[in-house]
Amino acid sequence: MKQTDWMWTQSTHYLKSQKTGGCSSLWHCPIFPILTEACTIISLPLKTELSCRISDLKGKMLDRCLLIAKLLENNECSYSKHLDDFINSNILIRKNRQRVIVNDYNYIRNYFNNHCREIYEKYKKLSGLNIYPKNLENLEKAYNLYFYLKKNEPKGIDLRQLSALVFGDSKTIQKSSLLKTLVNEFRPLSAGSFYNIIHIRCDKSIYLEGISITDVMKSNGFFSCFAEKLGLISAEVENTVIFENLSPFFRLNPNNAMFVYVAGFQNIGEICRQLRDHDSGNIIHFGDVDPAGLQIADILMSHIAKTSFFPDINNIEKAINNIHTPVYAEKKFETQSLYSDALREIAEIMTEYEHIRIEQEMIVSLAEKGIINLPVWCRL
Repeated sequence: MKQTDWMWTQSTHYLKSQKTGGCSSLWHCPIFPILTEACTIISLPLKTELSCRISDLKGKMLDRCLLIAKLLENNECSYSKHLDDFINSNILIRKNRQRVIVNDYNYIRNYFNNHCREIYEKYKKLSGLNIYPKNLENLEKAYNLYFYLKKNEPKGIDLRQLSALVFGDSKTIQKSSLLKTLVNEFRPLSAGSFYNIIHIRCDKSIYLEGISITDVMKSNGFFSCFAEKLGLISAEVENTVIFENLSPFFRLNPNNAMFVYVAGFQNIGEICRQLRDHDSGNIIHFGDVDPAGLQIADILMSHIAKTSFFPDINNIEKAINNIHTPVYAEKKFETQSLYSDALREIAEIMTEYEHIRIEQEMIVSLAEKGIINLPVWCRL
């Protein structure tokens, strides 16, 4: 038996042997310090394997904390494998295949107070901002960023500067859709940030603070400004269309519409704030059909009731039937974190098709071939 397997087996046997008292957690297993220290003395392959197993267990801790909070509130919750050690120790009892109930309430309460409360409180603060981390690592990063933004006014800095200040790495926020959403949800960045620039196209009369920019738009083909100026722009149109990608923004032409290119996650929080109290007609989000694209759209749709998503299910299915070489999403589609029923339905369909993704550029290409009918707010 390999050294790591022996230590892991010993820790598992310890958990299963604890019927009462103590804590059914690996962190309180007597052999856990040996597991941790072993990383410094065993060979690199074993060290890597052991680290992966410990990391995997830590990744489950957030799920466990949320389940235990639900148990304390309702005295029962859905069954999860993360609760198996409690069930094996008779602290929880299986009500049926899908539900478990509390057998030792005092034990569960003490466990929560000792090991879950801090995690749960952090998660609760973030979820109040529509931020839902999936594991402890993401929770800690998001909470550190939240805490910094709460205590500081990040004036005169852009996204990379903010990332360097909080994490010591200028690209940490940029690489995480969760952290970018938090920045946008919490407060807009300084106008000095080049991430904050949006582009606008319109085929009707358009004004900035009451001053016509129609001729500028016709001459230049588009107009650029900082995202916080969007609420000062008015156009005589029925539709406002939000674009994630630059290519479709220019390949399509507005038809009684104002096109707004927002560059993905970076500006979506500010766009929500600007459009929420502004009469912009019907709002359509034209995004990629992938987990990130649906999440961006969901932010808009959760803040502005009259927002819809394009492509719709009918056009998505047409696109799927015409994909010759499928491209798969980097992350799996998930439904539980989506606010919009329409987006959840799309996520369910994409799950059935093994998590393929459909980019906006493909939708435009299929429209150019006549396979997909374009909506009334645009033309080729």
